[in-house]
Formats: sequence, C-alpha cells, structure tokens
Amino acid sequence: IMARLIVKEYPVVRTLLSYQDMEVHTGCIYKAAGWEVYETTEKRSRPWDNASRVRTTEQTTAEKKRWIRNIGLISMKQVR
Repeated sequence: IMARLIVKEYPVVRTLLSYQDMEVHTGCIYKAAGWEVYETTEKRSRPWDNASRVRTTEQTTAEKKRWIRNIGLISMKQVR
C-alpha cells in the first residue's frame, strides 16, 4: 500500500530505501514485501556524530541492512 501511495503522490520517486537494525530485527517483513538487501553495514565502534547531527547515547551502533525496493515499474492500474 505504501509504495502505491508514494507512486500516486510522488511519481518521480523510483526507489525506496530503508535500514534494518540487525540486533533487533530479522528483516522478514522486508522480504515478504518484496524488498531486496542492498548492502550490510559494519558495526560502528562509536556513534555517528558530527557538529550538525549529535546522537544520543541510546542510538545503536549495531550492524544495519540497507533494503531497497524499486517502485518505478508499478503500473497506474495498481495505483488506483
């Protein structure tokens, strides 16, 4: 449903991107919804911080899977 709504409201968007925290989730929902694993990041030894983006200590440094889903080929028939 989400992909159809995005195609309808933002027709120039062709790819969706999402991240999965591997310490907490298995990714089965992404697989079931037709997403593909794009890459896996390594566990970070320190938080991702910079001057304009300060992270709290609760922010995970776990490995992440980056999932993508191509929505550019959804037909307008599916959008309606």
